[in-house]
Amino acid sequence: MATRPQRMPRIRKGARMQVTRKRYSMMAAAAAGVLVLVGCGGENGTADDPTEISEAATAVDVGIGEITPRDMDHIAVMIQAGPTYSDSAAKAAGAEAAGEDLGVDVEIYWSDLDPTTELSNYNTIVQDGGYGGLGIQSVSPQMCKTIADTVMDAQMLVAGLGGPLCSDGTDSGEALVAPGTVAFVEQNNLIEGAKIMFESAAEQLEGPQKVVLAFGNQGHTTVTAHEVAWEEFAADHPDWEVVGTLYTDWTTPGAYAETQNVLQANPDATVVFSTFIDITAGVAKAVADQGLGDQISVYETSGGTELSVDLLKSGELDGSVPGLSFDVGYATVEALVAAGKGELESGLVRLPEFDEIGLITPETVDSFTP
Repeated sequence: MATRPQRMPRIRKGARMQVTRKRYSMMAAAAAGVLVLVGCGGENGTADDPTEISEAATAVDVGIGEITPRDMDHIAVMIQAGPTYSDSAAKAAGAEAAGEDLGVDVEIYWSDLDPTTELSNYNTIVQDGGYGGLGIQSVSPQMCKTIADTVMDAQMLVAGLGGPLCSDGTDSGEALVAPGTVAFVEQNNLIEGAKIMFESAAEQLEGPQKVVLAFGNQGHTTVTAHEVAWEEFAADHPDWEVVGTLYTDWTTPGAYAETQNVLQANPDATVVFSTFIDITAGVAKAVADQGLGDQISVYETSGGTELSVDLLKSGELDGSVPGLSFDVGYATVEALVAAGKGELESGLVRLPEFDEIGLITPETVDSFTP
């Protein structure tokens, strides 16, 4: 596979106007701070040096030392998958929109779910020397060590988004903020989001259930988080029996094929839990094709997309925990800019809308704007 970084063109002016949901305000919604920000002047570099440190630069304690960021007018964002994935495209659009609103040049690098491409992109960004900040949803867990080993020399602020940089999916809260980074922007796709999905389903469904768990690839942090949350839920709901667990490539065709196989082997299944909207689409089609729509309830995390809304309105989806991918991308750039000014109050960023919305249902979907 070619390792040359793939970059996303800047969004045309006005392209984001279709998104009407109120954007997240970093300053107003930050919780208890986990960063120590120390103000200091920066006079390194020259006017002709592309890595010049701003006169108003602020030294930021990132847990393994202090970083005095370079020009925060240039920020790179590494997206885990590619532009054909709805979640990835929305994150990129949000990051670019934040750049336009904040007067920051944001450049997107696609990792295409490939560790080699990811590492090549990261090396390109570091060697460029012109980026003051980096947002990253990593593919490989090795990036945890790579960033910790290089970020001090790079003097570049890093924020994780969507999936934790250094956690295996079993952590929650401030433990999700990786050493060497200034922030982690949560996407409601880990333990907390899974709990919302499972508990909400239990409130809606009565009696024993036969459960199918539709996950992405085994070992992924999101998958591990859902497995942890399920174990806790199952301990309190012993009559909810797992009859099938499927691990997919996160795509709709892959999820469709895997779900078909599981449902053919378990025609008495009553509920399917999905960890991603593209998986949900495959699940919903498989359920419909086997004529089980009246029998099986479908729930998802990493939802809240236009497709989620369509499925909720058509009755093919019973509940969606929104991932608000656009807002997560937006908040990542916002966090990096705030950190560069010494104004970021919390390293753990959780959009307040996640807890306000909870689970979107067919009854509440009309009040939700994807």
